[in-house]
Amino acid sequence: MRRRRSADPLGDTATNLGNAMDELMRHQPSLKQSATAAIIKLLEQVCALGRDPRYVCWKPASSKESSVASSNGAHLPLTRGGGGEASSDEEEEEEDNGGEAGTADPLPAPSPSPEKEPVPLVDYVLNVMKFVDAILSNNSTDDHCREFVSQTGLVPLMGILGLPNLPIDF
Repeated sequence: MRRRRSADPLGDTATNLGNAMDELMRHQPSLKQSATAAIIKLLEQVCALGRDPRYVCWKPASSKESSVASSNGAHLPLTRGGGGEASSDEEEEEEDNGGEAGTADPLPAPSPSPEKEPVPLVDYVLNVMKFVDAILSNNSTDDHCREFVSQTGLVPLMGILGLPNLPIDF
């Protein structure tokens, strides 16, 4: 069997997982209720993350967007473990600290001020939607959809549309 290549490599995993979950639910009907409840719980967790005022949506910027955003100061790159580029001011500060290698954390320590933690909410939403779409639309019968609706899955599904932490252009 040949592997199908997709133009969207991030969506492949979510879609493949959704297709596998659909197969499991079809071949093991006793797991359908539990699996549907878990899917709804996943949607509720995404909704909770999108409503929580401690978080702000972070969307990775392309090279074109990053130059515009950095000039505005609106978007700070997230790096863990030195994977990103540091500005010359940050490099000078590190040299002034005595060049302690490996002891300085690239992210500032959490402060008691109400700083919002950036999360890739758009990626979460898109991957969860691909996962749910693969489960609900891959079946020739509507039994998965009926179970989803009977367990009030439409409430968190539609709630994602109004999440306050999503960017306006989403």
